[in-house]
Amino acid sequence: MSADQVPPQPTRGNLYIGILVGAGLTYLAYTIGASLTHATIENRTIAVSLSVISAAIIWGLGLLQWIYVLPLGIYFLRKRQTRTATGLLIAALLVLVINIACWVALGDLKGHFRM
Repeated sequence: MSADQVPPQPTRGNLYIGILVGAGLTYLAYTIGASLTHATIENRTIAVSLSVISAAIIWGLGLLQWIYVLPLGIYFLRKRQTRTATGLLIAALLVLVINIACWVALGDLKGHFRM
């Protein structure tokens, strides 16, 4: 290597890739929850166990997503892809905030509608 050449810097990942991975995993988890809900409606014999699981996935996605976000974030950090881990965290926090906002909205509607 000559004196002019600079060694390549290790990549720290990509923020947008982290956001896309987080959004894709959220979509996948929601799709699984919706599929389980459909299976619950179609087959009443397994309705109790699947309805609990599907409700937890759909209504509690903001909290349940940490089951897959934390290990994946640690994986990206160990590979020194801090920007990708940051993007994943941004996507997860956005889903959590939206989920909390929906729960607050449902709480506000509780007095106006019978649930």
